Amino acid sequence: MTLEEIFENITTSEIDRYIAERKEENLTMEFQTVNYPTAITETKNFDLEALSKALSGFANSQGGIIVWGIFVKMDAKAKGSADRKNPIKDLNGFMEFLEESTEMMVSPRITGVKHKIIEESSNFGYAATYIPASTKAPHMANFQKLYYKRSGARFYKCEHYDVTDMIGRALKPELEMIVFGAAPSGSGSSY
Repeated sequence: MTLEEIFENITTSEIDRYIAERKEENLTMEFQTVNYPTAITETKNFDLEALSKALSGFANSQGGIIVWGIFVKMDAKAKGSADRKNPIKDLNGFMEFLEESTEMMVSPRITGVKHKIIEESSNFGYAATYIPASTKAPHMANFQKLYYKRSGARFYKCEHYDVTDMIGRALKPELEMIVFGAAPSGSGSSY
């Protein structure tokens, strides 16, 4: 199953399973509690900071999913796992907040980011964000003005060599082959 298919299949029962199994955060999965609309000060917005870091880190790595509305419990080795639900009380407002903030929180813009609502009841529940791996890395987290990558279950600040490595990589071309003057194989026609 692709990362995008996993994202599309996240439901409330899947969230219940994550918690029952104490699913660990990993290279492509992050759980976040939501402070929206509180915890916004002149210098701090925990939700924007988490979104900005995840956009940069997942896009600069292999892509990933954030499931919003889940408390994470850290073990002795600082590994996080889904611990309990913390549903978002104004789900529609939070979704609007995510959609408006996504393009502003990372530079350059990432193509293909998706957000979705996972309702338990009307305007109450969880959200998920899908961030594809980018062919146009590096992407800077605008909230902190830093570059991030994903390693294991954590984001780390990129060192200078990480950024220059991403810049120095050859772009992955998106190729399409068009053949003129030949019949498709198996068509029975000959030219």
